[in-house]
Amino acid sequence: MMALVVVATAAAAASPLERLERVDAWLADGASPPRHWAVRGPGDVAAASTFLAGKGQKVVNASRLADGGAKVVVKALHKAGAFRFGDRASDIAYLELLYLEFLRGEPGVPELLGGWATATSVVWVVRDAGRAVAAGTGSSRSPAVFAAAYDARARADPLGLAAAWLRCFRSFAERGGFVLTDFKADQFTLDARGDVYLVDGPAPNAGPAAAFARRRVNATDPRALEPGAAPRACPAGDAGRRACGKRTYKWHLKCHVGCDNDAYAAPELVACRAGGTCAPFGAKAHVYDAAAKYWILPRVVALAEDRSAAARLGALLPRMMSEDPRDRPTFSALLEELERGA
Repeated sequence: MMALVVVATAAAAASPLERLERVDAWLADGASPPRHWAVRGPGDVAAASTFLAGKGQKVVNASRLADGGAKVVVKALHKAGAFRFGDRASDIAYLELLYLEFLRGEPGVPELLGGWATATSVVWVVRDAGRAVAAGTGSSRSPAVFAAAYDARARADPLGLAAAWLRCFRSFAERGGFVLTDFKADQFTLDARGDVYLVDGPAPNAGPAAAFARRRVNATDPRALEPGAAPRACPAGDAGRRACGKRTYKWHLKCHVGCDNDAYAAPELVACRAGGTCAPFGAKAHVYDAAAKYWILPRVVALAEDRSAAARLGALLPRMMSEDPRDRPTFSALLEELERGA
């Protein structure tokens, strides 16, 4: 525990971009793991672990620190092979590490404890952030099966749970400049204190972290918006909406580009501008998501036992889903509004 306190102090002393430089030097130049990390080798984590997931680009296991203390989640590249830029799994790992370091200490961002590299993989370790709010993607083909703790929190403390959601989104989207294109219910967790976490790394979109990431990774995922690159061209009509929609995943889109009937997203995700290029999108797209996805604020509103609290939250949703992103409030403004009425 004392070691973690010392590490936290060292991390706080470095600026966010300095921490990104340390991660970059470790992976790109073969430097030692960043000195502010408590976990720097496999001996720092218990050998026993429990498999959690491994279908995508990462293998995820639950474990504990070697001293028998804190619960942790251990992630590693799914495909065997040394880390290298240009490999999709490696690039995704790099971007997730940048997300965790740049937003270290922000609400809703899991605490990165450290990691290590081998000839066949890269491993990183985060503090356990609770259980998924739901299993499933949240679409009609894979409906969300909600955790009992999530629904219980929605019933007993709807305003607190809503604020936890908004703080999480504010951290990665509004403060960090990231967007979550792989938008599913099982990528968010709820811990025992009622805090919501985004446990899968979002894509860099705008701001200092995005600029830093593009020094190494310029086109990891063609579905993610890339400011600074040439705007994506889009023909007129449905073909243009389909072209712009390729910047994100199908369960993040509106139904007119082929997604399920209960999956709605901000219109700018598929919008063509007059000049024939796709409209930009950013944090305000996630303001729309928080209000439109049935498994986020709408479920909190539906389950709240305090109906006056439910009415307060419900009154926010139409503004959050304004067609023009300029008419939507920021996450900071929404949180201030909740706090004023508390």
